[in-house]
Formats: sequence, C-alpha cells, structure tokens
Amino acid sequence: MFGFFLSIIISRPQVSKRLSDPVISVTGAAQAVPSIAVIAVVFLFTGIGMRPAVIALFLYSLVPVVFNMTSAFTVVPDSLKESARGMGMSPNQILWKLELPTIIPAMFSGMRTAARSISVLRPSHQRCGPEDSGN
Repeated sequence: MFGFFLSIIISRPQVSKRLSDPVISVTGAAQAVPSIAVIAVVFLFTGIGMRPAVIALFLYSLVPVVFNMTSAFTVVPDSLKESARGMGMSPNQILWKLELPTIIPAMFSGMRTAARSISVLRPSHQRCGPEDSGN
C-alpha cells in the first residue's frame, strides 16, 4: 500500500521532476543491490532480530511496486488526459477514472514481482535473527 500511494504522489503533475526523477532512479538502482546487503544495513540501525528482516523485505518489495507504477503513470497518453480535462473532469477524477484503470496491468505486475521477491528472500532472512538456534 505504501508503494501504491508513493507512486501516486510522485506521479502527479504538481510534483516537480526534481522529486519524481530521483525516486524512480533510486528505486531502479536499488533492485540491483543484493538483499543481504540491505539486511546488513538495516542491522546497523535496528539490531539483530525479526525486525530488520521485516524492514529489509519491506524495502526490497517496495522497489518493484514503485518502479512499475510510476513508470506506468508516465506512459498514460497525454491526449487521454487532455480529453478528460476537456470533458470537465477534475484531477481526482482523471486519476481514479482514467489513469488508475489504465495502469492496472503494470500495477499488478509490480505486486506480483514484489510477492515473488519476498517469497524467495524470506527463507534467507529468517535465518538472520537470534531466534535461530542453528538447527
């Protein structure tokens, strides 16, 4: 849900490119960082336990959702948005009735990728806490 709302916020025309471009760049580059490196950085701030694993998995799953949705918002044709404005639609109506239905395939693709990443990474992150007895 956080990635969904972050994507909506940074894709709005009122938000400057100075904010949206770095977010897209960082999320794209963050996917290249190994998950063990992410959990190691989170360990520094939260200590050892289940909390860093959950935080690391959250951060790692945020990347595909934000990247896919924000990229999808940028490819919604301007002609469609202009037509909607010409018909008298408000910016909220354009978002909910035009843009979101248009980007649904990309949105679900990002969610599917995030779910797959979590299901693959969870076993390795489960072994990182003190609850692990070594068995």
